[in-house]
Amino acid sequence: MKLSKYIIYNFIFILLFFFYIQIVAQTESEKPEKVHRIRKVMMSNEWYKNQAELWNKEWDKNPKNEDAWYNYYLAVRYANPPYGENTKYKQIMDNLISKMEKYIPDSYVYYFVKYGYTHNWDSKDVSLLEKAYELNPDEPE
Repeated sequence: MKLSKYIIYNFIFILLFFFYIQIVAQTESEKPEKVHRIRKVMMSNEWYKNQAELWNKEWDKNPKNEDAWYNYYLAVRYANPPYGENTKYKQIMDNLISKMEKYIPDSYVYYFVKYGYTHNWDSKDVSLLEKAYELNPDEPE
């Protein structure tokens, strides 16, 4: 009888230990990662969607975190390519720009992202890029 209780307790302990390890591993993998420009590093669409959610949580915690806004922008852009009439992308980006305007209005990231979205990188009106450059002339983008 004592032996079977011992086996049961050990079995329960081992199960709980594996559940704990699984939870810790999942928690660690749920940290946002830097989203690189797609021409440098290409990830799966699911990865970009996951990163968009994680970076969204980051700027929810700290709305002044420009790095979170920029990584969120890139993740959304790559998860929802702006080709044709992608209304989901347009809605997300309109919402993003208005929130950035509220929380980080006079920032490099705001002007850079706004130019990229509103002009799709092909406009001769570079006033937004000039403002971004004035705020951060050392940024390689």
